Amino acid sequence: MPYDENLVQRIREKLGEMPGLVEKKMLGAVGFMLHGNLACGVNKDALIVRVGPENDQAALARPHTRRFNIRGLSLLCHCRQNNPISLCGLEQ
Repeated sequence: MPYDENLVQRIREKLGEMPGLVEKKMLGAVGFMLHGNLACGVNKDALIVRVGPENDQAALARPHTRRFNIRGLSLLCHCRQNNPISLCGLEQ
């Protein structure tokens, strides 16, 4: 399944022209790099977000959220499951 282009577009609109932000396609997904570090992205129909260890437990307590591990980096994945995405203010 390819990534959700509508979700990618919503992220582009939300982030705008942020200094240091680069969009990269990788491994069938799209990542948004901030100063060379992955900040968020889209894999299939899921929003992948790096929230930092201080926000980890609060974010995991949200509905439809789970860990997403890629190359040893632990991120949070919000699985849409026909629900609006509210983890990063990307409500539909």
